[in-house]
Amino acid sequence: MPFVIAIIVIGVIIAIVVAVKNSNGSSQSTATANVYHPTVGVNQIPPDALINSRWYGQYKTNFDLIWYYHKQKKPQEQYKIDWLLESLENGLELEDNCYYVMDSMEEDLPYYCDAEMEYDYLRDKEKSVLLGNVDGMLDMIFYYHYMHKHASKLHYWLNKVIEMADSGNHYAQAAAVDFFRIPNAFDEQQKAMFKSRYEERVRNAAKSGNLDAQLAIIKYWGAPEGVDRTSAIRDIAQKGNLSNAWYQLSVEYFMKAYSTTNPPTEEEKKLYEDYRWTCFTYGASANNGVMAGYCQYMAGLHVEDDDPQTAKRWYEMAASNGLDMKYNLEYVNKQLGL
Repeated sequence: MPFVIAIIVIGVIIAIVVAVKNSNGSSQSTATANVYHPTVGVNQIPPDALINSRWYGQYKTNFDLIWYYHKQKKPQEQYKIDWLLESLENGLELEDNCYYVMDSMEEDLPYYCDAEMEYDYLRDKEKSVLLGNVDGMLDMIFYYHYMHKHASKLHYWLNKVIEMADSGNHYAQAAAVDFFRIPNAFDEQQKAMFKSRYEERVRNAAKSGNLDAQLAIIKYWGAPEGVDRTSAIRDIAQKGNLSNAWYQLSVEYFMKAYSTTNPPTEEEKKLYEDYRWTCFTYGASANNGVMAGYCQYMAGLHVEDDDPQTAKRWYEMAASNGLDMKYNLEYVNKQLGL
């Protein structure tokens, strides 16, 4: 009961503050369209803009909570308000009574998610977007360019890829040279700029023996002529014991196991599946690179019912690498009687 009373009191306080703001700020006009297209990362709009916006009536409860949250906890992150309003200005409606907005705010994601899919994209264990997975970032760029048009979020991830490429990340460099998943997102001048800026860097690094560069070239540009792609990735994984390479090899075996163009026999399919799980275990043990956590998650998933103690060890390693393992650890701890 005290908890319920506390909630009611907070609600009353917010309502009073909002009422005072509205009465005192009647001369302020509703935010105009041009403010919904901010420069990424610049604090242009205070939380008050939520209260004064034309969507306040539709999302009053949630906007009051967001306004209160920002005033109390996150005043330095007001640009997130820009992006929330930009979403609405673009004609998008917030889902589930702002469930994903509120959840992404609580999880301190880089911006508000106004749809379930983008929320899942950011939290997906395999894509590991927030941990620096370039594949995940390419998916985000594709999503905000084609499926859920949003200029600020699109440029946010494009800038992330370019920043990583400029800092020497060979996966980002190779991806920037050929945005193969997003054929119409950039004009020819932009494509030429990426190619001239990064291609030689990646090729020189690969020639000098950098295994990440070699893997990036195969992953994004394809294996050299006459070289089997799977064998080339396996060689890199074995030579450098790289979690990223072991993960990529697991993808190769998955594609072979479920190929529709070259369907395997049942015996071959089982063999490919076994290889795939072995790759996850090797990648988990290597514990390096952005895909280490995902390999540890999959290695734990594979044995959690037969060997919960080992699964617990893998899940704890995955958690230390930035993955959300809360429910997986709860499951194995329950099996272990902890």
